[in-house]
Amino acid sequence: MKRPWQIWLAFALCAGLTLAAMAWLTSEAVRADLDRAAASKQAELEQQISLVLWRMDTKLAPLIAEEIARPPSFFRSYRSENPFGPNQRDYAEELSRLSTVLPANVLLNFTCPSAGECQSPQVPDDVLEKMALAKGFSEEQLKVRKERLQQLAEQVSISVLLEQLPEQPVATDEGQTLTSSAETFYGLNYPVQQLANEPAPQVKGLDLQQRSKRYQDVAKQEFRKQRGESAPVLSGRQAGAPVPVSEGVSHPVWVGDYLLLVRRVGRGSQTVVQGSWLDWPSIREELLAEAKELLPRASLSPVDDTTQADPTRMLAGLPVVIDPGEKLLTPEISDTMRWALWIGWAALVLAVASSALLMGGVVALSERRAAFVSSVTHELRTPLTTFRMYSDMLARGMVPDADRRQQYLETLRSEAQRLTHLVENVLSYARLERGRGVHRHERVTVDQLVERFQGRLAERAQQAEMRLVVTVADGAGQNSLTTDVGVVEQILFNLIDNGAKYAAQATDRRIHWEARATAGDVEFTIRDHGPGFAKSSRTHRSQPFRKTAEEAAVTAPGVGLGLALCRRLAKQLGGRLEITDSKEGTSAVLHLPLRAAAES
Repeated sequence: MKRPWQIWLAFALCAGLTLAAMAWLTSEAVRADLDRAAASKQAELEQQISLVLWRMDTKLAPLIAEEIARPPSFFRSYRSENPFGPNQRDYAEELSRLSTVLPANVLLNFTCPSAGECQSPQVPDDVLEKMALAKGFSEEQLKVRKERLQQLAEQVSISVLLEQLPEQPVATDEGQTLTSSAETFYGLNYPVQQLANEPAPQVKGLDLQQRSKRYQDVAKQEFRKQRGESAPVLSGRQAGAPVPVSEGVSHPVWVGDYLLLVRRVGRGSQTVVQGSWLDWPSIREELLAEAKELLPRASLSPVDDTTQADPTRMLAGLPVVIDPGEKLLTPEISDTMRWALWIGWAALVLAVASSALLMGGVVALSERRAAFVSSVTHELRTPLTTFRMYSDMLARGMVPDADRRQQYLETLRSEAQRLTHLVENVLSYARLERGRGVHRHERVTVDQLVERFQGRLAERAQQAEMRLVVTVADGAGQNSLTTDVGVVEQILFNLIDNGAKYAAQATDRRIHWEARATAGDVEFTIRDHGPGFAKSSRTHRSQPFRKTAEEAAVTAPGVGLGLALCRRLAKQLGGRLEITDSKEGTSAVLHLPLRAAAES
């Protein structure tokens, strides 16, 4: 067998590797669970953002469609000089329809030529201003609109706007529609037709292509509605031949803090920018109201360069991105994973502890068995040597003296009893280890037990040149009990044998055997006047095979089995054995039940 420290070192290495592997698995499992939780939360947030964008685009689509579907003629100021040239003048007896009703969420509709001042159907000239006041407009309304037109003219650069708008026309007012502006609306800097041919970023089913397609459908309906209406009734004379008008696609742009929806319109050689100044604060408030249920802390921000923005965060109709305002908190380990790890670690620690206990027991048992073999060998060598020597001398007639022969025979008988006692103890312990308990029960009194055992126990004490003192308390002798008498004798003999061996050097050479009855049991006390147990042996004095040959040579002969066997046998009888020692000696008390408890 290897040395114990080598076994424990190998076990420690294996346990360390197992725990390290479990720690790594725990770390990886926690990381994977946190990643899964973070991905789940991110996916949930993305779903909410996608749904909010869908709601916002649905809310915004009618407004955008209405503005991009307006015919260029709706932006004319009928009494003013025609923006397409100083020689073309239209005269009307009525105000523009955009003058009478300002569209919702629109601050101003305007027409800005490449050269000249910007005009608006909501800002009539001096002649039509009187008509507007007569129709119920207040001077304050007209003043506000004039100020807006002036602000717009100061902020807007027509050349910059024209650079952002495509030059190819998509519709004419001559009845030859090339491509309706409603079918080529610029949302996020990509026409719907172009976007339909490109892969769109997927956002859980509500992607950019789907939202832009919705704008196209709404714009087509609004286009057919507005273009199917009757044109404004004009009166007066129109000089010269009619000039065809070409219409470009509408495009939302930011000019400073102004949100404009503009398009290129050409008439002959002249080019103007027509569009709508959208009321962004009002639109933003309405759009955020759509997000309040899912993203209460969301905000909308303008985007100057839509090519650099995340399309999954942008509106399909305006260059605006949404900030959900929801910070992803540090994900926590799920309860399932937490319980699984706790159970796994508990099982692993329990397995390691159980293995350590089992290995400790196996190592201790191996050591005890080795010590037992050593002590038994030592115990057998002396009587066998005595047997061989004395028997050889007696057989050869080398002992002519009769007294000497009798002395040799007594020695042989004593050694035979010693061997018999050793073998009986080992066999009894082996039977207990195999689970074979006590079977022979008989009903006896305390006096009968004392009378039956006294001779043999006194003889064992006499062999050690000691005297057995028997004391039976008053009233105890008539108490009867049902037990295995042979087992009781073996227990008492072992206790007397221990006293004879360990108290052999005591001044008081008496061994006391006391019997008394208590409530429910009988107590047999074996007490000597020896030195008691050494401090080093008190912790394992009841463990079998603890005594080595060296210890037996120093203290007393034996294999260290007596007390362990006595405790096991007492338990088999339904009783118990208590050992106490002091300066006055050692006491062993055997408790046996008066009732027939041992029969069960």
